[in-house]
Amino acid sequence: MKRKRYIPSREAEFYPWSKNLVDVSQSKGAQWEIPAMRIQNLGASFKNFELKYLIALDPATRTKITVQDKNGAKKSFTVDLRDFCQGNLLHNALVTDADRDLLRLPIPDRTPTHIPPPSGTPSGRVDTAVHQRHTVHVVDTQEIRPRGGLPDGVYGFETWRGTGSEMPTDDSGFTYLNTSTTTSLAIEYALSEVGKNVWYRFRWVNARNQPGPWSEIICAVIP
Repeated sequence: MKRKRYIPSREAEFYPWSKNLVDVSQSKGAQWEIPAMRIQNLGASFKNFELKYLIALDPATRTKITVQDKNGAKKSFTVDLRDFCQGNLLHNALVTDADRDLLRLPIPDRTPTHIPPPSGTPSGRVDTAVHQRHTVHVVDTQEIRPRGGLPDGVYGFETWRGTGSEMPTDDSGFTYLNTSTTTSLAIEYALSEVGKNVWYRFRWVNARNQPGPWSEIICAVIP
């Protein structure tokens, strides 16, 4: 049983949930090697909230002041509770999934997510409107997006370049330049490089840096 949100937002659910967590932690805390003082402090914080919660819940004793007292106690207890969960339960290797279910805490998904290499091919163009600058723009040839953006499952795109009057004929003629996490890249050049040819090719990569197919090679003159 998997739970993502472990602190209920509704007060009617928060009270029994937190009481259960405190009771179970007091019962099994030693087994989980949680310092006794931590459990005692959590218990005291809960008792303070519980007392004021029950007073504010009873119509005979519910007033604006008792509700304010309850809200203050709840806020303080919630801070202590979250700190206890983060520091002593959620990342505690001794707390099993069965324990988490008993505590009504989230059970982590331990199944690794498979991220395949990108299957699409980028298509690039170079804007040469600015002196000594190439601004590269890429889109996917198979997944055109009206508002732009990277294709699904893609982390960014690699830019490789070569120079010379003739297009490089193999991988040795290109060097890696950059991985951009958007669909554009500005490349600055020195004044001495103006007028030279630059050959570019691109490929998408996923979050594990696994590449997809190469784009077609394009050429631009440095303005």
